[in-house]
Amino acid sequence: MEKSSYLHFFSCLGLEKTKGNESFRVSDNKDAVLCYSRSIAYDASNAVVWANRAMAYIRLELFDLAEADSSVAVQLDSRYTKAYSRRGLVLSLIHI
Repeated sequence: MEKSSYLHFFSCLGLEKTKGNESFRVSDNKDAVLCYSRSIAYDASNAVVWANRAMAYIRLELFDLAEADSSVAVQLDSRYTKAYSRRGLVLSLIHI
């Protein structure tokens, strides 16, 4: 891949994550999920994006999807504490 292709790839990756964060901030959780999903399509190795999408799913009460995403985030980065806290939150919501 050429240098310009790499730059475009990382630009798209960052842009989708940023758009997802902004949508999440204003409680547009459906759009946040779409943006985070596009970011994951560019790079599925980013634990932060998986954990962010899990939180958007929690807000949408899509708990099975949130549990799956937070579990992926934990697997990708076992030191990322937000992934554990989001998985714990969703598990507590499922079992209430």
